[in-house]
Amino acid sequence: RYNLALSDWGISQGEITTRTSRSSSERNYGTVVHYDEKEDTDGSDVSVVLVAGGTGRIGRWVLRALTQQNPPLKIRVIVRDLETATEIFNSLGMIDLLQLVVGDVTDLESLQSKYFEDVSYVISCIGARNNEDIESVEYKGVRNLANIAAKSNTIKCFIHLSAAYILRPSEPTHIWQNYIRNNIYKWKLKGENAVRRCGIPYVIIRPTSIVDDSWTPEESEDFTRVSKIYFGEKGKLTHLNSIRLHQGDTIDGQITREHVASLLTAPVISNVPTNITFECRLETFPTKVEPNFRTLARETAPMADWIVDSEAECCWNCGRGFGLFTRRHHCRCC
Repeated sequence: RYNLALSDWGISQGEITTRTSRSSSERNYGTVVHYDEKEDTDGSDVSVVLVAGGTGRIGRWVLRALTQQNPPLKIRVIVRDLETATEIFNSLGMIDLLQLVVGDVTDLESLQSKYFEDVSYVISCIGARNNEDIESVEYKGVRNLANIAAKSNTIKCFIHLSAAYILRPSEPTHIWQNYIRNNIYKWKLKGENAVRRCGIPYVIIRPTSIVDDSWTPEESEDFTRVSKIYFGEKGKLTHLNSIRLHQGDTIDGQITREHVASLLTAPVISNVPTNITFECRLETFPTKVEPNFRTLARETAPMADWIVDSEAECCWNCGRGFGLFTRRHHCRCC
């Protein structure tokens, strides 16, 4: 049984160097670095997991979850800067368990097909670091990953990290984030649809608000105790012990990066249904909710198909909200 508790995760302390900026001509795309050359006892039974966005805050927790599995997995990570990624993973004590490949999701030519050879699962937890890159990362980067993955005949599931509030254009959170982050929900929605249309079984996860924004595994004094989390004013801790899954993008709430990572890795290490999209949040004590993937409805068609008016507040393709000047007929042309 898959255990969503992450209290046994451990990440060594270390100083993390911020990724340096390099031009495309300076990056050595196509480089494959093998840090672990030990032969597998039974290579035919070992799943290969390809992770994009592994150097990010959630990505580091995803990699920690994957490296803790028994039997072990082969973990391949796409990185833009090999030197910086090596320093990060070395400080986390994971460098010997990973295979790093150099590529940029925003540059289709850098994502070589050999990266996807023998891959069983793709986990996309990429995210734009600045407003100028939002369209190229949240939409085009996801589309590039999905399109190349679609050419492989070994991939069982494409697991994608999105965000809640994506279908609520009238919500203050949606309006504010779109305003300060260059229409981020529009591009996240287009990224979701790129995953749905690639033809690979998928799981799309939409976490609600991340409440430990200032906490990374390296900075937290007691980061392994995921039942405790920063809540409200400084120093106030609230016990949290449950994850609630929901569909329809109608719930609010908060969740930690550790718990999001546990959901992102769930399809790899347990029997989770595919072609599903869901939101997730933490429930407070004493509520005890077992995350039940079996109760989630599968999507039988891309979101751009016909749905009832009451369930559509915005265009599924571009994210534009319906109103006086943008009618639902807009979707026929979009």
